[in-house]
Amino acid sequence: MYIAEFSDRYIEEAAVLLQQAQKTEFESAEIDYQASKELCRNRIEKELKSDVSGAYMVFEDDKLMGYAIAVIKRDADWGNSGWVNIGGWALKPEAEDLLPYLYQRIAEEWVKQNIFRHTFVVFAHSEKHLDKLFDLGFGKQQSYALLDLTGYAIVPVTSENLNVRKAAAADQAQLSGFSRLIADFQTKSPCFAGAPESYLKQLDDGFAELTADTDIDLYIIESEDKLVGYQGYYEEDLNLFIPEKSTELAVSAIHEDYRGSGGGYQLTSYCLNEQKKKGLEFVLTDWRSTNLLSSKFWSRMGFQSIAHRLVRLIDPISMK
Repeated sequence: MYIAEFSDRYIEEAAVLLQQAQKTEFESAEIDYQASKELCRNRIEKELKSDVSGAYMVFEDDKLMGYAIAVIKRDADWGNSGWVNIGGWALKPEAEDLLPYLYQRIAEEWVKQNIFRHTFVVFAHSEKHLDKLFDLGFGKQQSYALLDLTGYAIVPVTSENLNVRKAAAADQAQLSGFSRLIADFQTKSPCFAGAPESYLKQLDDGFAELTADTDIDLYIIESEDKLVGYQGYYEEDLNLFIPEKSTELAVSAIHEDYRGSGGGYQLTSYCLNEQKKKGLEFVLTDWRSTNLLSSKFWSRMGFQSIAHRLVRLIDPISMK
């Protein structure tokens, strides 16, 4: 086994590896979608154009067994972090034992650049890869999941006290008050996922213009004239995660006073039914793995994990 710098002449082979990994994931999830080789190649090329800290290939007997493209995300709010994205790596099925050596090479360069937050995005059904990364000190932070609407029996519910409808400009004032609802909730145990004030200010600014966003399908649930929750959907382009005719459930929250009341199910069942009426076939969403309410709720609604974001935090003190 040996590791070499990534060469453009291996892009076609790397695209085949990525295509096979994506196909295996979606077959395991029983979702009928296979990304094209062209889409996989384009994704690899996109990763190579990022802020790359290192791009590597691993060989056995001079045969390409896998590749990994490590990039750095520089963020004034959250700090810098190293990422290997979902399109930034792939291995042959029999080559999972080589993953730790690719990470060893990647991590060495990251730490040289004082990058101590390391991130891998992994297909959810790649259990051997997950196990290898868990053994290297990674933990699950975020789950990405798909819901197939084509065969989904959505049963909208109603109640006397709660009403769901499309949001209007007149709802903006109340929506602005919900900007930090999820962020505040996720500071609590067991999430402990606090956010810098600069990021929270960005949330405030985004919510201040939410009803004016023409790209979002925005719905609210209310009790009389009081807003108690919302959901927002954006139609998505074809990518490794989602087929055509897909949408992303990007924002969703229920006020804590109404959690457990059935309002979340009422809102979600209504919204999913509306998305299906539009001819959309898949819904993508994601949640913090340590958010117990989200993890339970979205799974119960039928969402199936297709990828996980794993994170390893290295204590800089230990590097002195």
